[in-house]
Amino acid sequence: MLSSQGYQRASLITSSELAQLKKVDRLPADKQRDVWAKDPETYAALWMGLLTKLVRVDTVGSALVGLGDMIGGASDTCNPSLS
Repeated sequence: MLSSQGYQRASLITSSELAQLKKVDRLPADKQRDVWAKDPETYAALWMGLLTKLVRVDTVGSALVGLGDMIGGASDTCNPSLS
């Protein structure tokens, strides 16, 4: 997961974004999917927003992994060809 507290202190992410990240940080993958399934639009916007704000390769990579995990866990609802 991102070093989110440092980014919040540097004003690169908001306190709301920090709270969203902490909500899924260190949860097992199945529990993360449960959280994302309850509010997919918010978490998709979070990951996409982070990609526009962060510039370090490691943090962008971490955001991409998070977005990929979210999409991969919801592949049946994200890809209309699977339904």
